[in-house]
Amino acid sequence: MTDQVGGLQPDPGASPYALVVPDGEHTAERTAATALDRLNSGALDNAVVLFAIGFLVAATIAYPFMSDQPALPLAIFAVPPLICATLSSARRTAIVGVASIVAATVFGLWLDISVWQLILRIGVIVLIAGLAVLSAGLRTRSQLHLTVASETAELHTAFQRGLAPRVAPPPNVAVTTRYIAGEERMHLGGDFFDAVSLPTGDLAFVVGDVAGHGPHEAAIGAAVRAGWKSAAYSAPGCPLDWIHLLAQAFFEDRRFEEFVTMCTGLLETATGRTQLISAGHVWPVLIKERASVVPMRAGPPLGIELPRDWQITEVQLDAGDVLLVFTDGLVENRIAGRRQRWGEEGLLRWLNGQLDRDPTWRPDLDVMLAQFADGGSFADDVALMLIEAPHHVAVTDPLPVSSGRRRS
Repeated sequence: MTDQVGGLQPDPGASPYALVVPDGEHTAERTAATALDRLNSGALDNAVVLFAIGFLVAATIAYPFMSDQPALPLAIFAVPPLICATLSSARRTAIVGVASIVAATVFGLWLDISVWQLILRIGVIVLIAGLAVLSAGLRTRSQLHLTVASETAELHTAFQRGLAPRVAPPPNVAVTTRYIAGEERMHLGGDFFDAVSLPTGDLAFVVGDVAGHGPHEAAIGAAVRAGWKSAAYSAPGCPLDWIHLLAQAFFEDRRFEEFVTMCTGLLETATGRTQLISAGHVWPVLIKERASVVPMRAGPPLGIELPRDWQITEVQLDAGDVLLVFTDGLVENRIAGRRQRWGEEGLLRWLNGQLDRDPTWRPDLDVMLAQFADGGSFADDVALMLIEAPHHVAVTDPLPVSSGRRRS
């Protein structure tokens, strides 16, 4: 999940919903830290083995002089393999264990004890050495699994860069985003978003949802988002063209069986005039003195065989107004402790409740996610985008809601 304001990347702090995507510098630091950890592990391994061998040598030399008792226990020779089991590999532990067993056998034969006592004591040392080797092997295997899991997590993080990019709005527009994947095991979801500054200086934005969640849907979402960005740059003043270009490029040849919903729009930073298009997507919420759903005529989702009658809905964003664009994973989550889902009515009720207490209140996405999470989690992917109108915008007569139509 990313948080972008005015094209800058602030510190996400301790937000439990912040997806931190490392840049090149942080990746280099992590690589150096990994190399240092491996160096330290190798040095510790060698040091432990040398210490165990030194202990074994010292015990071998000192054993004949430690006591005149012929039944002196041989347990001291079980210590070296136990030392190796802490940090060394199973192979090195086995070598030290074999050396300890040989030394114990030699001194056991030298002692004046019965055969059964000798067999019992040597058996104990063999058992301890075997357990030490087993322990070292299990620890090495666990470390290998942790290394693989860490590398896999790094791959997932790199892939998430395409799902939750660093948005780049115009300098005078504040855009805040959050992203949570519903696939808990791989942390990959089908929701996507982006916001870019067009050559005209205006803001183009999109929030979309691929049906389902997982690595396959995540790949589709990343591809559609990249296609949307190309379309926005190729036709910066025509948001209706963006969605038609996406339909032609990705869905006419039936390359994807999934369908995609999205809400995309264009904010003219000089006037606050905003054009919105919904392709089967949940309608955004406009927050002025009160929070209300923007009434739109939604066209079909991308990938559905229906007439492409997407339409433009125009709204006016004045200074201090906020537009909240989101995916349905937010409102379809259940209310904590209840079977009822939040729904759009619940979202509006919560937003307006905050405005009743403080008319100047504006949403904090982290607080919102914490409020709408059921037991701290979401059943589906969630993408949020909060767009604040440029502060210099001042239009006395807001534009009425209107619709434009284009058919392919």
